[in-house]
Amino acid sequence: METALNTVADDLTVRSPFRRSVEGTLRTLRTYAGQVEALSLPDRAAMVAEAFSRRQEVHLVRLRLLGTCLRMLDAEIDAGNPAPAIRSQRSRLAGILDRWTTEAETGTAGLRLQVRTPVAVQLGAILLAARARRRAR
Repeated sequence: METALNTVADDLTVRSPFRRSVEGTLRTLRTYAGQVEALSLPDRAAMVAEAFSRRQEVHLVRLRLLGTCLRMLDAEIDAGNPAPAIRSQRSRLAGILDRWTTEAETGTAGLRLQVRTPVAVQLGAILLAARARRRAR
């Protein structure tokens, strides 16, 4: 995405939160990558949940960043910016998004929950807390 951003940087005309987000996230990732070597890791094999979490973090970060980058390019195109670099990078990144989405979907083994289940649990917890608070008054 840094390559894509560098390729289109001179053609970007829209001041958007998407561009600020992409640039900020890339700065953060560069900083994080520079600090990974200094991390103190446990002297044991990762537990299943830890390994799963790390894989999911990779999918989460790169898909979120790529989606934001695509929205930045879409904002340019929607504003009437016909720059060839923007259109070519938009097309290239859309292909990467398809590939990464497939990788995330196929690399996510485990129990799949319907969204309804955790939402119902959260709502139940909120209602119970509100009820307990009301009784405590």
